Amino acid sequence: EFNFVGKLFNSFYFCKQPKIGIMRVSCDENVIVRSRELIGTTEPVSAKQGTIRHLFSNDSYELAEKENRLIRNVIHASDSLESAKKEIKIWKEYL
Repeated sequence: EFNFVGKLFNSFYFCKQPKIGIMRVSCDENVIVRSRELIGTTEPVSAKQGTIRHLFSNDSYELAEKENRLIRNVIHASDSLESAKKEIKIWKEYL
């Protein structure tokens, strides 16, 4: 069972006061692919060596599920330009 509300609460509690920053990049057609390669896979324990998630987190889906929280993957990257536009609107007040 996916308990998103509980996971979201537990994740924000862990962070205490979430701080969200945004990085603006001069775009070309491959910016999404390149940024996601730099960041690494969503599950930090599975991310390639040298990626941001590999370097700064060792969390896993299994541990997050056990603790009923969202995975602590350090950084977020949109999977498309359309997603980025939606996400920026959602998080605008925190940026």
